[in-house]
Amino acid sequence: MKSNNINHIRELINKYYEGLSSKEEERDIAVFLQNNPDAKGFDVERAIFDYFSKEQKKKTNHTQPQKRSLKRYWTFSVAASLVILLTSTFVWQQLNVSNNYAYINGEKITDENTIKNLTIHTLNDVSEHYNTPLKCLQPFKQGKAQVQQQLSVFSDIEF
Repeated sequence: MKSNNINHIRELINKYYEGLSSKEEERDIAVFLQNNPDAKGFDVERAIFDYFSKEQKKKTNHTQPQKRSLKRYWTFSVAASLVILLTSTFVWQQLNVSNNYAYINGEKITDENTIKNLTIHTLNDVSEHYNTPLKCLQPFKQGKAQVQQQLSVFSDIEF
């Protein structure tokens, strides 16, 4: 080994530790360490570069796409189609079921015409007795005028 070559590698290693080395220089360091396993004083760098080269090999092995069988693809496609078909059929049937009902005197009534007639009858009863509660509120209307009269005393005060 030439001492010139070793000095050059030491310079490249210093650049590597400072974060200033290029990919080519890092490759030169790795090649040197791989071709010169007996070179002394490079044990730490050899361990670092060996670790990174092993990690790089692991990454290249894991990035290969895995092939899926055509049979498996079709099986999942058919299963997904069946699930969609069954779900849509169930939802469609639920939408067609009549959900109109009312409980009157504890009895469930599902006939729409009967429900409409009973609702109209009840609303008519309410509207006939609409004015009765308003008559009860007459004393409060008189009290309102009295309260306004008492408060008018304070209207002359400036703040």
